[in-house]
Formats: sequence, C-alpha cells, structure tokens
Amino acid sequence: MGWEWRIFCGPANADVARKLFVECTGWALAANSQGLKSRDDVYFPVSASTGIKKRGERAKWEIKQRLEVDKDTGAENWEKYSYSQEDGFHIMCEAGMKLKWLTQDDISHLEARVTNDESVLTKKSRVSKVSKGLNFEYAEIISVHREVETTAVSLSVEGDIDRIKTFLATELGSQIQSLGAPCGYPEYVVKIAETKTT
Repeated sequence: MGWEWRIFCGPANADVARKLFVECTGWALAANSQGLKSRDDVYFPVSASTGIKKRGERAKWEIKQRLEVDKDTGAENWEKYSYSQEDGFHIMCEAGMKLKWLTQDDISHLEARVTNDESVLTKKSRVSKVSKGLNFEYAEIISVHREVETTAVSLSVEGDIDRIKTFLATELGSQIQSLGAPCGYPEYVVKIAETKTT
C-alpha cells in the first residue's frame, strides 16, 4: 500500500476541506457530493497500528498494518492484505499471526467482536485524483457504532514519502494540516469505538 498522510475533521470544516481538495487537484467537487463513489465498510477495532475490516458488500476481509510513522509529518507507511475466500476471516487471522501483526489475544477479541457485532460501520462517499505525482483523496464519512452516528470529512495524500513531505511543507499543505492531526483509519475507528455513549 505504501505511504499515506490522512486527517479526519468534523463537518464544521467540510467546506474548507472541499476547497483545499479542489486547490490540490484542480477537480471541482459538486456542492451536493454528486460524483463521489460510495461504499460501506465494517471495521472491527484492534489498535491504531492494525486495522481489520470487511470491505463493501463482498465477503472480502482486509488486514492492514502500520509499518512506520514519519517523525516529521506523521505520515504512515502501511501494508495491506485481502482475503475473499469463504473462510476469509480465519485465513486472515492466521496470516496476521504469521506476520506477527496479531496476537492470540487480538484474535480472541476479534472473534468476540464479530460474533457480537461489535463493529464500526463506515459509510464513505469519496473521490481520489492524482496531481503533482501524489494521490489526493476527499471523503465524507458517517460512522455508526452502537447506533450512534458520527460525521466526519477526511483528506489524504498518498505516494512517495519525499513528495508527501515536500507537499506538506507548502502553504497549501500547511492549510490542510491545520484541519487536524494525522490519523489513519485504524486509529480513527478505535477512537469511534471508545467514544462513550450517553
């Protein structure tokens, strides 16, 4: 998968995020989100560095591991594997153990979460465009955990780490950084799952 720098911000910053995406890519976003691709993913929180999800409507499981974090920018280097076999969840867990990304305790907790449907549903509407040798993504996200909805917007930059650093050092990159701290999907999902319901 490679290097990614991502932020999540609340709906109050959605207009600013959209404007910055347009400035980064030159691609105009419709005000009504027309043209965004939609997909629902189901995440099973593990940790900020390990992500497990069931992708879209297909029975496709994915495991994602953060390999390193750039100390200057907070960009994260990720590796990801997908399993679409009928027994994809168990095959994915076995692979996670072999790669030392998951412990037996992690798997026990995951099995309980899957059995009890302790998940975070994310409804994503997103678009990605290549510009300046980098892939920019804008996403509108509704996350549902224990019937509580959280709305957010995410901006990300993917590609070569030196190009990401160069972009983030620009005025436009600084404006994007002002919207929030770097955070990958696994960490965001853990935060959603830990949010207390009142």
